[in-house]
Amino acid sequence: MDGVKETLEVVKGRINELHTIREQLKDYVNLSNEFSIYNPVNPPILAQIGDTKKWERPSKGIFKINFDATVNDNRMGYGVIIRDDDGFVLGGGGDFNEGRFSVLEAECIALEKIIEVADKFWVMWLLKLTMLGW
Repeated sequence: MDGVKETLEVVKGRINELHTIREQLKDYVNLSNEFSIYNPVNPPILAQIGDTKKWERPSKGIFKINFDATVNDNRMGYGVIIRDDDGFVLGGGGDFNEGRFSVLEAECIALEKIIEVADKFWVMWLLKLTMLGW
């Protein structure tokens, strides 16, 4: 009976190790997918319209928030990305709104949402600094 218990304990330990490794792999895959979304390796399939603007690095110690909005029929969408001076993605997001919007209205709505995102980002950043004892 003791041999069976020992074997079960070993098996349970291995299963726990496998669960831990699986969780670590899921975290890695999620991080990898997020990185590839913001840092594409391949050029876009569809041709770019207009000027292609390259991201410019901010001064050392400064975060840069980029956002854009688009309008199509009865819908508008916007997106935001926050990067540090190395280009590392710190946060981002986007959303869609139903309705008829001009380009200027869409950009203004996007700007309002970006301010909300930035406020949340700064609160989280300050909480982290506080927790670190800065």
